[in-house]
Amino acid sequence: MSRLNFQIIRVPEVKSTNEYLLDKIHKKKYTSEGIVIFATKQTQGRGIDHSVWESEPGKNLTVSFLIKPHFIKADRQFMINKMTALAVYDLIKHYLPDLKVSIKWPNDIYIDKNKIAGILIHQIVTGNKIEYSVLGIGININQTKFLSDAPNPVSVLHYLKGELNLENCLSDLCDCMEERYRQLSNADFKIVNNDYLKALFRFGEFADYYYKGELISAKIKGITDIGRLRLVTRENENIECDFKELVYVL
Repeated sequence: MSRLNFQIIRVPEVKSTNEYLLDKIHKKKYTSEGIVIFATKQTQGRGIDHSVWESEPGKNLTVSFLIKPHFIKADRQFMINKMTALAVYDLIKHYLPDLKVSIKWPNDIYIDKNKIAGILIHQIVTGNKIEYSVLGIGININQTKFLSDAPNPVSVLHYLKGELNLENCLSDLCDCMEERYRQLSNADFKIVNNDYLKALFRFGEFADYYYKGELISAKIKGITDIGRLRLVTRENENIECDFKELVYVL
């Protein structure tokens, strides 16, 4: 079983924790599994659709993890997305156990219809082997005002009476990441797959989407091994789509 011996590196300000960590990896300065970059201020955080990730300095978790999941073949790398999303889901559910927390495919974390966390993953692959995975995670913890045009941001503080200590939040996130990484390294893929589907936003229920620009009504019925979303329409048409082909109607 692989274990993550976390080494937390705190930096006051970066453009992006992922870019910072990737640069250090390319320069051979950081190579150990378990390195965590924790930034007080991130000025150019990004999501998987190149959207801006807004984060007030000193209020949220903006972190990147370095792992070496050599036991996962590159053509199954979406398992890394599932693992990471579940770790963040576990953290939010720990803080807010009575709320409806879900994973919006592929790896945003929602409370009801509001986004509380986002994930951006970079894979460094040789052949069919994953050399490194850089797991960028942004979690809204203590921020109450959002200035960007993001439609539905929310933070943990919206649901609690007082602010959380970010160092404690980071420690809790590391615990959640350790547990989900243990499942992957033990090849407990069935657990990860089942937990991901159980947590999936709108799984098994009909809702409206724009698919390739056309409005459809469909329900999510699964995820392929490479991370494509599987839907079935009301007309019983089966669809498999990539992230850029589908827009949720919220």
